[in-house]
Order: sequence, then structure tokens, then C-alpha cells
Amino acid sequence: MDIVGYRNVELVHQLTREGQFNAKYGKGTTLDVFQAYLLERLALATADYPLDKTAQEKRLMPRTYQYGYLALAREFGMTLPDRLESIVVIDGEPRDLKKERNATNRISENMKKLMEKGLVKCLREGNPQTRTKGAYLLTIGSPEENAEVEAYVRANLGL
Repeated sequence: MDIVGYRNVELVHQLTREGQFNAKYGKGTTLDVFQAYLLERLALATADYPLDKTAQEKRLMPRTYQYGYLALAREFGMTLPDRLESIVVIDGEPRDLKKERNATNRISENMKKLMEKGLVKCLREGNPQTRTKGAYLLTIGSPEENAEVEAYVRANLGL
């Protein structure tokens, strides 16, 4: 995953300061660090909006994540094997399939929470059978800007 979305990250930090990632904890609230970090990582991995010249030349989609949950799990170090017995070699790569499944499930649960908050929108569902990765739009701007970005992405991805 390339790191490209510096302006996107600043928007996520603003959302954090506004309490968008606060969760109930006892009688008060606390920061849900995993959700905040997940959205920050998505923001870093997606092109800023408006697109700069380099992003336009590479035909990147603004604020659109398309790498899949397993890529995120690997970025977070959530798939590193703990025990030698759990390792399976697939295509020459040592993997722990149970940890991968648990990690992608945790990411999926938190992505759903971000969608419920209106911070991420699923534009295309992923499908493991066809090896199609989902397309997720970060809706971290103003409502007008989000609509503009979504229209651009849908038109360019044929959605």
C-alpha cells in the first residue's frame, strides 16, 4: 500500500478531535483507538481530494480504498504467526490462516461501525470467490464534497 493521503489524514484527525471515535466506557466515553487508527490508515492509503497532478496521472481514485481487509490486517501486523504449528505455506509464503480470518473479521466489524457513523461507504462488495476486492469510499469531507467525490469515483470505476 502506498502512503498518499496526507490531507485525508488531517481530516481524520479533525474528526478525532470532534469525538467521532469516542465510545461508551463505563459511565463516560473513551477513544476507540482501533477505529481511529483504521480510518487513519485508510486515509493514508487513499489519494487526497482534490487529486494532485501525480494522482491524476496514475489514475488514482480519491478517498477510495480497494486493497482488501487482508492487506490492512498485514499492515497492522495482525497476521504474524505466533506458533510454528499454525503456519501453512501458501505460494511460498508462511501464513497463519486462523489469525488471518480473525484479523479480517475484526477489521470487518470495525469497518461496519465506521459505515454506521457515516465515515466510510461501501461502493462495491468484495467477493472472495471471484477474488474481487471491495471499494470503500471515505466520506470524511463535507456532505457536498463527499457527493462530488462519490460521483467522480462511481463514474471512473463504472459503478
